[in-house]
Amino acid sequence: MAALSKEDTDRLFMIYLNFGPHLKEILGKKQIKPTVLASRMGIAPSNVYTYTSMGYHPDMFNLIKMAEALEISVDELVGLKELES
Repeated sequence: MAALSKEDTDRLFMIYLNFGPHLKEILGKKQIKPTVLASRMGIAPSNVYTYTSMGYHPDMFNLIKMAEALEISVDELVGLKELES
């Protein structure tokens, strides 16, 4: 397997850094409160807060649950693809 280019590495790092703000943006566009997302995912609202405001990131299981709860793809959730209206 080939190593990632510097451009790809930088892009993935920015996605990682911007996950919280991007999630906040998605919640706003979809008019979903963090508490509603938490309920849909079956997690504590404080977990969603840590993702949106404290720089924490969900594990793979919760990332998939989050995308399903928001009715978007994981690519849209992490910012690899534009959010469809």
